[in-house]
Amino acid sequence: MRMRLCRKGNAMKLARKKQTTHPGAIATVTLLALLCVAALLLSRTVFVVHRITVEGRRLLTDEEIISAAGLSYGQSMFSVDASEVEKRVNEHRYLDFVSLWRDFPDRLILTVEENTPYATMLWMGTLIMLDKEGIVLEQMVDIDIALNVPVITGAQVASVRVGQPIAFSTAGQEDAVRALLFHAEEQGLLSDIAELNVADLDNLYLVTYDGLQVLLGSETDLQKKIAALDAVLPQLRSGYTVRGGVLDVTTGTTADFKAPVLEIP
Repeated sequence: MRMRLCRKGNAMKLARKKQTTHPGAIATVTLLALLCVAALLLSRTVFVVHRITVEGRRLLTDEEIISAAGLSYGQSMFSVDASEVEKRVNEHRYLDFVSLWRDFPDRLILTVEENTPYATMLWMGTLIMLDKEGIVLEQMVDIDIALNVPVITGAQVASVRVGQPIAFSTAGQEDAVRALLFHAEEQGLLSDIAELNVADLDNLYLVTYDGLQVLLGSETDLQKKIAALDAVLPQLRSGYTVRGGVLDVTTGTTADFKAPVLEIP
């Protein structure tokens, strides 16, 4: 009898043990399932891209950059692949990827650097847009675009291919263009210059939007010459109300100004 009681007691304990473990396991599985469903619903309803902020743009619109990056409103914040966005942005010849941040719950912040034109040229009835390295960004038939960048004049062009350095037929002109653009940007003068003329490499000159002609001479000491222009330009603009004139900075150490001759009617 004792043996039977023991076995019966053990069986009852096992039954009670099974009854106490199963409800907890079921509850855990149910909770995990509910959490998964909740996460899925949140990812599709709450953590959804409703706003995209673009930082670093200059000429391109937000919409153009967002499209180039392959981003879209309504997609899950978790489905955005930063490496894919970086790849797509860098494939655009005007753009360089900087960063992509997820600002939960619903905003993406895309930062880019825009490879905007540093100069333009007119060639065979088309408008050529150049970056600061002389790389052709665009060749367009529409030449009425208003860009506040210098126009390169006097250059002899052999060929133009988008994405490649412009091919000059006159030796030295490519180096002169690059140097002029580099030093003008260095001094923050690009937006002041309307024209850069490289027809004669011993007599380079530029023209500002004020109509001031700046004589540079050769490419020698070009950095000093542009720095001299930068130093004297504010003084000229504050002291003279007449547009035009000639500024000679060919020495790189002095700046000689000749006011325009006024014609008396």
